[in-house]
Amino acid sequence: KDLIPEGITYDPVSKQFFVSSINKEKIVSINRNGVVSDFVNSRQDSLMETLGMKVDAVARRLWVVSNKTLDNINWSAVHVYDIDSKNLINRIIVSDTAPALFNDLVLTSSGDAYITDSYASRIYHADKNLDKLELFMGPDSLLKWVNGIAISPDNKLLFPASGAQITVIEIETKGIR
Repeated sequence: KDLIPEGITYDPVSKQFFVSSINKEKIVSINRNGVVSDFVNSRQDSLMETLGMKVDAVARRLWVVSNKTLDNINWSAVHVYDIDSKNLINRIIVSDTAPALFNDLVLTSSGDAYITDSYASRIYHADKNLDKLELFMGPDSLLKWVNGIAISPDNKLLFPASGAQITVIEIETKGIR
């Protein structure tokens, strides 16, 4: 009852769902038989209040964003897990006194990620190995309260939902409308 689920994603290879928990600061998996278990235990690997998640079925990876505010410091993280072994592949944790909230992400066909920051009106880019996290765009008024994000099948356009609108971003030129 107190899981407070936020993100959900599906792995077509293992045929399991992953559900993130804001309150329990963990990820649970639900297999094809309906068996629920912890995929990542509470606060394991410095996981915080989990939000958006995506499965890279080809690379067998689960990407997840999480956040927490402690003593007026805002912490945001991106974790990448190996789906089959449940092992952490890599993580990046950032902190700032300015408001920040990694909320959702989308994966490109090459395995890179674009991550929304709802409080800072920004989008970040992470390479497929999560070796670095870079500001891609923002702050921008068209990204105010940016949340969910999708990508075109050709990997040329991002579609972040922000406020009461969907914005279109041309990845190569960073043109926004």
